[in-house]
Amino acid sequence: MAMWRGGGKVEGVDAADQPVHSERRTVRRRTVLLAALGGAAVVVPAAVLVVGGSTGSRIGRLRVLQGHAGWVDSVAFSPDGKTLASGSEDHTVRLWDVDSGRTVGVLTGHAAKVNWVTFSPDSKILATGSDDKTVRLWPTAGGDAAAHTRTLTFDEQVSSVVFSPDGKTLAVSGGALGRKMLRLRDMATGTTTTPTLTGYIDSDIGSLAFSRDGTRLATGGGDGGVVWDVGTGLATATLTNGGTWVAFGPDGKTLATGSPDVVSLWQVTTGPPDHVRATHITLHGEGPFVTFNPKGKTFATASESTARIWDMATGHLLATLTGHTGYILSLAFSPDGKTLATGSQDQTVRLWR
Repeated sequence: MAMWRGGGKVEGVDAADQPVHSERRTVRRRTVLLAALGGAAVVVPAAVLVVGGSTGSRIGRLRVLQGHAGWVDSVAFSPDGKTLASGSEDHTVRLWDVDSGRTVGVLTGHAAKVNWVTFSPDSKILATGSDDKTVRLWPTAGGDAAAHTRTLTFDEQVSSVVFSPDGKTLAVSGGALGRKMLRLRDMATGTTTTPTLTGYIDSDIGSLAFSRDGTRLATGGGDGGVVWDVGTGLATATLTNGGTWVAFGPDGKTLATGSPDVVSLWQVTTGPPDHVRATHITLHGEGPFVTFNPKGKTFATASESTARIWDMATGHLLATLTGHTGYILSLAFSPDGKTLATGSQDQTVRLWR
């Protein structure tokens, strides 16, 4: 049944359980007629291709979240796993209850598209970055979020925002048309921290990721991936064949980079000096988007309108998730590793379980 709440619509599709076999590929397509309260019936097709895998894992449920009026550029789960945030080119941020799929809040105030959403480690703050050259810090613990938000202003469009693991520092990147920006802001004061990150920045930076211990920051941009020492502010490793998208694995040592045609996994050994070496896993024809399951056994990629889940140890394909009618622009695993969220040009968010 589809339900309307707070201007958003959620449609649930339960796919039939099916075992996974290493040599057999099965496509299960279902079409479910969904009745919306006060609205017309909607027909939603869904397809899940499950392949490989020796664990017998299953993709058993799909939920489609509708309400945005523009592309969904970013999705993020709160650390407690109860809330999903989505940022869109309609200039808004939506908050969804993960269990029910209902909209529980719509945050307005950005004057341009929202490129990034991320929660603080304690779930108390949602940070959103936008093409309006601002980062907004929204309190999530009840009350009027819009009335209590803080706004950080920058000189360039903001493409990526991420908290350090201890929540004390906010890393912000961006730029456009060859201009670049990389800043670390102190969460207590809102000022730029020292030392500043200097060195290898030749193009705008599209994504950021802190290592688990917070000592390293990875950046992805047009010139590849870069690893920074947060303590010294210096670039310690460069991946010229890296990508525009970066993600650290839960072990703090595995770094994924994604470009429009390849996703690679790297092992990062901190120094001095830092050393980065390629692993045996390189996926051609994938990317640029990549994220790790926080439980450490799988990772997911997105290419065009399809998401895929891979075995982190072997690089074997475990599942292919189809159904979006536009390119996927973001993806994120829930903290328990059981749900993958994808945001798309088709203006929807899908939750795969």
